[in-house]
Amino acid sequence: MNSAIFYLQLLVVVSPDWDSQLGSLYLFERETAQLDWKLVRDPIPVTLGKNGMAWGKGLHPLPLNSKLPKHEGDGRSPAGIFSIDTAFGDSQHQSCAKKIPFLLITEDLECIDDPNSKYYNRFVQAASVDQPDWNSSEKMEEIGPLYALGFVVEHNHDPIVPGDGSAIFFHIWRTPEQGSAGCTTMSEADLKALVKWLDAACQPRLVQLPLAEYEQRTVEWGLPYLGASLAN
Repeated sequence: MNSAIFYLQLLVVVSPDWDSQLGSLYLFERETAQLDWKLVRDPIPVTLGKNGMAWGKGLHPLPLNSKLPKHEGDGRSPAGIFSIDTAFGDSQHQSCAKKIPFLLITEDLECIDDPNSKYYNRFVQAASVDQPDWNSSEKMEEIGPLYALGFVVEHNHDPIVPGDGSAIFFHIWRTPEQGSAGCTTMSEADLKALVKWLDAACQPRLVQLPLAEYEQRTVEWGLPYLGASLAN
């Protein structure tokens, strides 16, 4: 499966191992699918889930007999290949989304993380729902500065399977050493530059894997070779 062959923007996150909460983000682009990937800038430090990564549900085939599938509340970021969806944030950061759709956070915007809800892993304007059926959610505005800017990772989107993980984002980190509940986080300055670079017309994709897993799939998935000097 050469899952990245038609994409012209690629985000690559690698970590030392499955349980690491620290990683590096590499940005690649190319003008056509026939040309080689080019590294856009030096690696960007990121934090992952507080418990590392687990196999998510995206555009990749799940490994047979995987012993580490992602599930709700596991504190792990999803591993695999994923589409990148809408950016989101407050009005002060809206201008960063120059070439990608932007969802403005309002006081009633929630992302539902209750597996028993029919709205699981979806954004809703809570005030417009006649009969809310969820007991827990990400109340986007209440989270404050961490969600001032971010974008959605399409994990567990098609189909949405209750309990397999929800509300997976890139967003601003709390500290450079503190892992998240399952998102990938970075500094505000780096995230602003990243969102400005993202172009929906280039069908940007995210590849997120421990380094050893990435190296095993470079050829099969049509990924850029990181090389020893880049991966350190």
